[in-house]
Amino acid sequence: MPHKDQLINLSSFNWDALPGLEQQALAAVRVPHPTWSSLSIDISPLTNAPALEFSLFDDYRHGSLLADPAGTVKNISPA
Repeated sequence: MPHKDQLINLSSFNWDALPGLEQQALAAVRVPHPTWSSLSIDISPLTNAPALEFSLFDDYRHGSLLADPAGTVKNISPA
């Protein structure tokens, strides 16, 4: 179980991977015309490790893509 006080080293993330991950999220999560999106960085409950999550929303759907700090996709939750 992740510890709520666990620190995340932001310099460990491959920030150059963000544009590609965003494009993967747009293609894979099946929210064709998102009206809102977010990027969050936290300890993933799926992997118990630092991760980033792209979330896309419209009026009726939500989907997300979870990636590790290296930029490897770990989970896609389509709408």
